Amino acid sequence: MKRSDICLAILAASLLTAPAWSYLEQDIEFASKDGHVLKGKIAYPDKPLKDRPAVVLVHGSGPADMDHWLPGDQPGLRSTTGQPVRLFVQLRDVFLQAGYAVLRYNKRGYGVFPESIVMGKEGPVWENPVSVTGTYPNLVDDSLQAVEFLRARPGQGAAPVFMAGISEGTAVIIDAAARDGNIAGLVLLSPVARNLRETLYYQNVTRFLDLAKARVDADRDGVLSGRELSKFTPEEFPPAAEPIDLDADREATVLELEAYLIDKFNGLADRLTSVDPFREYYRGKFALTPGYKESIPKLTGKVLLVQGEADVQCPRPEALVLAGYFKANPRVNFTFKSFPGLGHAFSVNLGKNKLINTIGPIEPPALDCIKAWASKAQP
Repeated sequence: MKRSDICLAILAASLLTAPAWSYLEQDIEFASKDGHVLKGKIAYPDKPLKDRPAVVLVHGSGPADMDHWLPGDQPGLRSTTGQPVRLFVQLRDVFLQAGYAVLRYNKRGYGVFPESIVMGKEGPVWENPVSVTGTYPNLVDDSLQAVEFLRARPGQGAAPVFMAGISEGTAVIIDAAARDGNIAGLVLLSPVARNLRETLYYQNVTRFLDLAKARVDADRDGVLSGRELSKFTPEEFPPAAEPIDLDADREATVLELEAYLIDKFNGLADRLTSVDPFREYYRGKFALTPGYKESIPKLTGKVLLVQGEADVQCPRPEALVLAGYFKANPRVNFTFKSFPGLGHAFSVNLGKNKLINTIGPIEPPALDCIKAWASKAQP
């Protein structure tokens, strides 16, 4: 092949892979109410324009940088590609294409992953003096500080500000919007509707019991035989590799599984609220009942709720609870979309039994749904 032909081929390939839109992005930082510096980025389609609608992206629980980076290649944190995912970069692009300015920021105490991760013997070490101040009230305050920073930007003026959150971020933005009183709309992705202790109980006890009864105990005799358990990998059904045969008679039953999971959960709950570096966060969230009955009636504007029907972290019934509250508020223009086969991060499950939950990337149908709603939601 001639050199000129190679150059033309490279140019053609770059044109095919280049996005059909462009944007500008700037580094930013703003202060939390208690004096910490939160760094982030703000992106604009093509160039900043006066009175352009804008959206603030708010993280789910746990450590999170502005991109919502996750490794993708570890048990419990697998992506469908085996590569790292950046959920908030995907959401940034969707909102940019819909014509919004997009602000995203590092959760307090964190820099940009993966560079800031320190690896310990048992995995990443997250705790640091600032991150442990990330109590729920502080996270709500941080999201409102981001909104105020955005409103103060030159040219933003009276342009509408939206908020989008995933998982715990949905609770944060509902409470933040109720306090602010002037948020134009909310995008709620995989919402939570329970007290955190109840959510963790579901994730660590109820869902495994349900799975054992529905799929592992194939002959419905109440016994989880070795043959039945062997059909599931430990990553698909973790109890398969744990000592659930409590009476050591070489025959684990569903009742023994229930007792084992409850005891294990109680130990986890005690540890989280007593010795964990984030114990103040857990104590507060365990005692906190989501204030949806108080917050949602205060809201106005447009709300999109998006749920993956295969979500085992915040399952569909939680979304239905929230949907009921929103439908009861006549001042909210409410839209509910759900996607069969997609999980908490709107990606498909892996494994021979399709039981390994994945953390992204977000599948195109969910992205298209958000983009279409955002395009229509702006004035």
